[in-house]
Amino acid sequence: MDLRVLIVDDDHRLRDVLALYISAEDGLLVAGTAADSEEARMLAAELHPDAIVLDYHMPGIDGLDTIPLLREVSPAARIVMFSADDDCEAATAAMARGAAGYVTKNGQRGLDDVVALLRAG
Repeated sequence: MDLRVLIVDDDHRLRDVLALYISAEDGLLVAGTAADSEEARMLAAELHPDAIVLDYHMPGIDGLDTIPLLREVSPAARIVMFSADDDCEAATAAMARGAAGYVTKNGQRGLDDVVALLRAG
């Protein structure tokens, strides 16, 4: 059975790239994509994904504050924080809120790291 993934990022190009990359992997299925915290919470409640790739920096409610909102509606989902910042404090804060991992958006390596964390769950 495929691992169902929800992708949350305010950059539509990055959402599309992530969706294509994850969809090309055996055993991974993109269940949906969201542009912000509110849409992510709604889709997580509706789709009950196995995993969520969550952008750290988003307008309105950022990724860090979105984690507990996603936990309310999809408590079993594995959350992978995906950020442009290579920041130890941000990673620690994300993990303290319940993220399973923190990956820096650094091209191919970042995409590979996201897939590895999705599969690790």
